[in-house]
Amino acid sequence: MDKIYNTVFEVSLRLLLLLATDSKAANTVERIAAIDLITLNARNFGIAEYNLHGDGDFRFGEFSLRREMVKKALQELVINGKITLKNTNVGFCYEINESGKECCAELDTEYADEYYDILKKVIVACQNKTERELLSLINKQPIISYQG
Repeated sequence: MDKIYNTVFEVSLRLLLLLATDSKAANTVERIAAIDLITLNARNFGIAEYNLHGDGDFRFGEFSLRREMVKKALQELVINGKITLKNTNVGFCYEINESGKECCAELDTEYADEYYDILKKVIVACQNKTERELLSLINKQPIISYQG
């Protein structure tokens, strides 16, 4: 594989870390995609000192594309037996299982460590926010970024 960045595989690894770290939340596709985007752009949300993937001009405009990549990654993780899909009172939610946790334990890279450190801060900052509030935060960011 020549390219790993921005692939379903890369997103899958981040989502495993997310689900392992945020296991108490009702992790729907929307919430997972929002938390992942906020984690990658945490500086813009006042949560971290830098954006993990830099400061590209289209980092917020691509949310619908990112959501589709998250959906594909979640499907792959379910098929590969790393996560479980559950029908809950808030809709379909995803949970990491033992196989997924084992995979997370093997992620020993600087990038995984940085993502994890920022992710923990994002989860604390977003723990009481609804999906609608998270999406509203994301939708406001392009305006704030271009004004600031």
